[in-house]
Amino acid sequence: GDCNDFAILMSAIIEEIGGTSRILLAQNNSTGGHAYAEIYLGASNDPNNQLEEIINWLKQNYDTDMIYTHIDTDTKDVWLNLDWGQDEKGNAYPGGPFFQGDKHIVIRISDKPAKTPPKLPEGAA
Repeated sequence: GDCNDFAILMSAIIEEIGGTSRILLAQNNSTGGHAYAEIYLGASNDPNNQLEEIINWLKQNYDTDMIYTHIDTDTKDVWLNLDWGQDEKGNAYPGGPFFQGDKHIVIRISDKPAKTPPKLPEGAA
């Protein structure tokens, strides 16, 4: 499959296990188009979010200092990039560098209104 297939598969799996996902279609003039999934991590203004714990877990488990997310400036929703783009060292991991698009289109594969963030198990952080 290609990036579209991977994005759809990742989003479908996340939604099936109770999470919230979306697909981004990105376009630029030099390399063309790309699709990738993102998973909802929570709202940054929610006092009960586990954003810091999740991001720190990812950094530790993928031996990186940088995890990339999109933050909606209106809702404060935080979305984790699941593109697995390679960083400057050639490593690929969830939250890796974004595809550099000039235009982005967001697609939700579910019409459920509630957004459900993942939770780390006790003691995982």
